[in-house]
Amino acid sequence: MKAVESSRHQESSCALIPLLARVSWWCNRRRQGGGVPIHCPQLTDTNYGMWPVKMKIILRSLRCWRAIEGKGEHDPAKDEDAFAALSQSVPDSMVMALTEHNNATEAWEGIRRMRVGEDRVKKKLV
Repeated sequence: MKAVESSRHQESSCALIPLLARVSWWCNRRRQGGGVPIHCPQLTDTNYGMWPVKMKIILRSLRCWRAIEGKGEHDPAKDEDAFAALSQSVPDSMVMALTEHNNATEAWEGIRRMRVGEDRVKKKLV
């Protein structure tokens, strides 16, 4: 009985945890019983070349990559999980731009456009 109450307490308190912390909580809960803790890499001004590779690996391990690909059918909950992981891994200055997108696929593409556009501007200035 105590285990059920404890589980309910964790789930109900989950709603109180801010979105970014919920992703870490979810990843750790998902990996209970073994495995490697997952920490989403933070996108910076200089690491866009490696960031999408690492994020793809992480999202595949969380079984959320299909939501990013946008191919075939996928669980709407997985889309929300992928969107939350993306929001956790970008700078605060980009989070508001992500909220303009309707799903994880659009958010992924939006991040790519923002970073590729910034790289082009930087190259022209040099």
